[in-house]
Amino acid sequence: MKPYYEFAKDRSNNDNIIVIRFNNGIKAAIVDYYCTNPNCDCVAASLEFLEVGESDNIKGKLFSFNLDTQTWEVSEIKMESVNINGENLIKEFTTGLNTSLKETFRKRVKEAKKYGKDEVLEWFDDLGDEDGLCFGYSEVYGESDTLKFLFEYMDGKYFVDDQYCINPECKCNEGILTFYDIMPGRDKHEARFALRVSLHTGKYKIEYSNNIDKDEIDKIFTSYMEHIYQDLSLMRSRYTKMKEFGKRRIQRKKQKQDTQKVASLKVGRNDPCPCGSGKKYKKCCGTR
Repeated sequence: MKPYYEFAKDRSNNDNIIVIRFNNGIKAAIVDYYCTNPNCDCVAASLEFLEVGESDNIKGKLFSFNLDTQTWEVSEIKMESVNINGENLIKEFTTGLNTSLKETFRKRVKEAKKYGKDEVLEWFDDLGDEDGLCFGYSEVYGESDTLKFLFEYMDGKYFVDDQYCINPECKCNEGILTFYDIMPGRDKHEARFALRVSLHTGKYKIEYSNNIDKDEIDKIFTSYMEHIYQDLSLMRSRYTKMKEFGKRRIQRKKQKQDTQKVASLKVGRNDPCPCGSGKKYKKCCGTR
């Protein structure tokens, strides 16, 4: 999740931070966060409410929650202040949402996805090693050579999603192929099985199977190999590109860490954060 002010087209615009006043007189600034993964279909905004003093200084956090920008349902409420009735304020905010503010949140969800698509390295930066080091080729480079990954077997159709390890130090020379049974009329398709395939020999190991036996898996995989004429060269080239991406990702993360170290030497922990968020450095970029 990335705060809107970090990817807004006009980052210097003060309107990027939404400010409201509740009926009890409390003035609050809303810092809104969004998922920038263009392949994720989430439409939630994560809203953090900060109390604003009369001199426009940030007094502290009030509460935060996730807001579905389609249904306007609230989830994952976190209360930060014991001096207010947060539940009442959240209810006041959500029931009073006007058309203009709803459109603002929806517009920003779209902007976040576009930003993630244009700056693919950005949202990968937010993923830690605990998220794994295997990613789909289409996640990074977009869909291409689609027909090579669509094939027919018996009376059905299958789509193959190819993933690769992006660790440049790893010489696995493998790809993970997930086979989806395409059912007419369905928006989402369930994975039937996933295979770890050697890009050198073409042999595989079963990673996952959804109630389908090995003999059937072997027949479907054989059908797919016939579809691509036993040619693994496309997957080998995609594997190479994903390793290059992994190398760039490491270099980028190192550059950002070095930049933050320099910034921490020049900016005091209690000074305003240079990103323009209005927060103290220690509460903003200094925590990364």
